[in-house]
Amino acid sequence: VSVRLRDRLSEQEYEVRAKYLIGADGARSKVAADIGLAFDGALGLGETGSINIEFKADLSAWCDHRRSDMYWMLQTGENLNGHPQGPGFAVIRMVRPWTRWVCVVGYELAKGAPALTADKLIPLVHRTLGVEVPIEVISTSTWGFNRQYALNNTKGRVFCMGDAVHRHTPFGGLGANTCIQDAYNLAWKLAMVVKGQAGPGLLASYETERAPIARQITEHAFNGPMSLGSLFQALELPPGSSAQDMARSIERMKEPTPEGARRRAALRRGMDSTLGGFGAAHGVELNQRYVSSAIEPDGTPDPGFQRDPVYFYQASTRPGAHLPHAWLTRAQHKVSTLDLCGKGRFTLLTGLAGQAWVATAAAAARALGIELQTHVIGPGQAYVDSYGEWARLSEIDESGALLVRPDMMIAWRAASHTQAMQDQLLPALQRILSR
Repeated sequence: VSVRLRDRLSEQEYEVRAKYLIGADGARSKVAADIGLAFDGALGLGETGSINIEFKADLSAWCDHRRSDMYWMLQTGENLNGHPQGPGFAVIRMVRPWTRWVCVVGYELAKGAPALTADKLIPLVHRTLGVEVPIEVISTSTWGFNRQYALNNTKGRVFCMGDAVHRHTPFGGLGANTCIQDAYNLAWKLAMVVKGQAGPGLLASYETERAPIARQITEHAFNGPMSLGSLFQALELPPGSSAQDMARSIERMKEPTPEGARRRAALRRGMDSTLGGFGAAHGVELNQRYVSSAIEPDGTPDPGFQRDPVYFYQASTRPGAHLPHAWLTRAQHKVSTLDLCGKGRFTLLTGLAGQAWVATAAAAARALGIELQTHVIGPGQAYVDSYGEWARLSEIDESGALLVRPDMMIAWRAASHTQAMQDQLLPALQRILSR
């Protein structure tokens, strides 16, 4: 891949020739545009955009009674373009307790972003806070209501990741984690291919595994704001409502009457419904079930999910799932199963009855020229299942084995030790690594 770069300090241009290129250049990705990735969805949806105002101010006196990292204010008044607006949210997000913050306010897209000067922004922060305190504006940035994801994230030797291929709202807080997952998925594959430890075919699994996640994340984040509808409806505010309308609505919520009770019940239901937009979507983040050439299926059926797969993580060791966390002990100190794996290498986990896997794994590592760490979990070993958590979560016999990829995904599984399964480890690794 030939890449032409410009040094923005000296304006000097020069060319770099590399085996591969990673486009991790954000939602306005030039790399994705240059290689012609196809996208579904659109950017800048809706009638409003948002401005992040990062500022310094000591807000400890207003947080001590209810400390949090994010505060939402339901307000009416003027938007950044100076026009009356109905009910809307402003956000105060803690960056560093309790002196560094980000205030998020809206503006009309049709009018364009206003001048981002301190004299215009500080009054908006004060209005959001409800109190005037000394404020130092550090930086500002704008963002829109996006719903766009790449249908493919790879073209030839160029790979795109992060916001370059999934552009969405911050609802659900899925941005950074998803970007890190992309990098975690691709980095070890590139490393092994460049080192000659894997065939180039391994790189095709990046798109197979991560492109569906881009769509899932984007759609979930897009649907998040929809959860605010019933909360606004419960306030029963007229179109183009004013601050006085909001004050009257709040007062009606306090009436000791059947009508007041009805309003309060509706407001509570509306608040509860927002959990769909703001609640931690642990399932969306961790319930990935990869199906690709870098996953060796074991023939077991997909177990499905016992609870809502969007909001609840369900542990599984079926090939294609993420290695579950369980507490083990080492010298009587707690150690997570996650700490035994990763670090750029494959790992084989087995129990005390699976000692035969140690020699088999070592032989496979030598044959392929890769690093393959084996951990035997059990009494008298370096790691002990003191709480029985691993026995409950591993879904294999004590003699069985789990092959874990460098990105913590289960690549292959043996329910128990047999000679036939032992003989399958090396061929499975060869197929996973496209050797």
